[in-house]
Amino acid sequence: MAWQPNREELAWAAGFFDGEGSLSCSGGKRAGHLRVDVSQIEPTTLRRFQAAIGGLGNVYGPWQRSRPERPCQPIYKFQIGSSSGTFSMIALLWQFLSEPKRVQIKKAVEAFKLRRQSIHAVLGRYSKSRKHYSPQQVLERLRNSLAQQRRHVSREAIFRRYFGTFQEAKRQAMM
Repeated sequence: MAWQPNREELAWAAGFFDGEGSLSCSGGKRAGHLRVDVSQIEPTTLRRFQAAIGGLGNVYGPWQRSRPERPCQPIYKFQIGSSSGTFSMIALLWQFLSEPKRVQIKKAVEAFKLRRQSIHAVLGRYSKSRKHYSPQQVLERLRNSLAQQRRHVSREAIFRRYFGTFQEAKRQAMM
């Protein structure tokens, strides 16, 4: 069954992201990527956020923050690490976001575009033509992205079944 956006859940997700989320332009070997991060001590809120935006991203954790002077609760993190997933999330939530958050997003996207243009210009891959997608095309791209993420999660589950976590596999390889 295909995911269908729910207006109330999208509005809730936009408010949650508006107050708790961040968008950053991370560097990489090539042009970098846009990344969404939201941290919480309660994973169910992050899972609701993930469900509201069509299952994009992943919830990671718990991690114990290390502060010897003050004990802290474990933290969970929601993350979208791909630019395509980030743009899909932005398209879904844009109409509900506040103006300050829109300005933050525009700045991050501009930084991303500048980084990408400068790197692509150096590599000889810069093209001035950019595609603009209709809302229907965004939803179709979102569905395709979700199918890719499900395949990735399946590969990760197989890896964990046979090798445990990546750290365990690395430790075994070092022995």
